[in-house]
Amino acid sequence: MNKQRGFTLIELLVVISIIALLMAVLMPSLQRARKQARAVACLSNLRQFGIACATYTQDSNGYLFARHRELNYHWPQILESYGLDEDFRMCPMATKLLTEGGTHPFAAWVRPGYGYPGDIPYASSYGINGWVHNITSADTYDNNCGHPIQNNWKTTDVKGSNRAPLFLDSLRIDGWPEPFDIPPEYEGQTIGPGETNNMRRFCGNRHEGYVNAVFLDFSVGKIGLKHLWILKWHRSYNVNADPPVWPEWMKRFKDYN
Repeated sequence: MNKQRGFTLIELLVVISIIALLMAVLMPSLQRARKQARAVACLSNLRQFGIACATYTQDSNGYLFARHRELNYHWPQILESYGLDEDFRMCPMATKLLTEGGTHPFAAWVRPGYGYPGDIPYASSYGINGWVHNITSADTYDNNCGHPIQNNWKTTDVKGSNRAPLFLDSLRIDGWPEPFDIPPEYEGQTIGPGETNNMRRFCGNRHEGYVNAVFLDFSVGKIGLKHLWILKWHRSYNVNADPPVWPEWMKRFKDYN
């Protein structure tokens, strides 16, 4: 009678070692593939932002949102009525809320309710370029957070709309970047409501040196972190200004002319 031969201990250890080696080789590739899939899903979310905004502007004679604190006129609630619910407001790389222990740049901001009629809390990991708001001379200066309203785009029907950001991966609900803004001092720097260097609100390393955005022409794409400083954020924005001094953590990223 033939006796079946099993694996010896050495053979089992060799097999386990080979599997461990293969896992060590494959894991980085799997992690990269996972991050790439999340980046694609993020762009898909922003494409939905573009669709919602395009529908809104069609209903508003080509104009974008106003910004009235007292009337609770903020973009999350406006666009929710155009089908942009919370599922689209979260980048797959940043779904954990700051209030639940999330940390920048992989965290979603939370805006609490402030007691205005119909005001409710909401959260997102995307933010609006504050310079796109349709602020008029009849609005209070504070509604543009102290920034000159003559620089606002107000409408999508502008020259170079493919270089003007509308919504981006963001650490706060909105921001008013300027070419002289100083980059974050370190990766993952906390951004408070009183931060005057508004570019920091969008300069978070969420996608391996890039953030994703939808532009005024409703196209979507990824933007290198250093490229943020040469986008056309508002009507008077100087895209040819000298670049800032890059902090150590940003020096490894691609430069743009």
